[in-house]
Amino acid sequence: MKRKFVLFFLFMLQISLYGQKEVVIDTTKTNFPQRKLNGFLSLINDFTLNDNQQFASAGMGVAFLFANKFYIGGYGLGLISVLHRSDVLADNKMENYHLNYAHGGLWLGIIDSPCKKNQASISLKIGWGALFMNDVNNTINYNAYRDEFLIITPQFEIGVLITNWLRADLGLGVRFLSGISTFYKDSNGNMSLVYHSSDFEGFISSLRLSFGSFCYK
Repeated sequence: MKRKFVLFFLFMLQISLYGQKEVVIDTTKTNFPQRKLNGFLSLINDFTLNDNQQFASAGMGVAFLFANKFYIGGYGLGLISVLHRSDVLADNKMENYHLNYAHGGLWLGIIDSPCKKNQASISLKIGWGALFMNDVNNTINYNAYRDEFLIITPQFEIGVLITNWLRADLGLGVRFLSGISTFYKDSNGNMSLVYHSSDFEGFISSLRLSFGSFCYK
């Protein structure tokens, strides 16, 4: 009886010691992919070139960069050149009015080889904007002939990664406008469009400086 008891005790002791062994899980060998999410802020200057007029716009954009390649964010641009509509101003005695033009919206893009010094990218801006004439001498900032439009700008860019946090891009693109519909009565009593899409559409060139994280390793 004692022999059986001793054997049973030794058997239970062995099980107890085995159960107290430390189990170590190597978390470094899991199959879950690392999440790669970066972001950047861009200072944007673009120049519209068409047969009717040339002008410059400036603004900024902010975007999230996924997997070092795809980005999505928002942008805003406003006119920095001085433009007039001389025919409208003369017919309506608005000599002190300047043309204002601004737009903003969604900004999408793909960067090729983002960790290399020289890079290529394509982007698409889809936004909503407004045109109006502003009296520069009016302290209450009165504006007239306001019109709104949809704007789409596909673009190709060549970039240089100057440092890990600074990038410069030169781009070429095409701008399309839709939705302009404001009329005015000219000196002959005829109704004419205040603005024309062809005045703001056309080829664009751009210079962009971006600050952020572009190559997650």
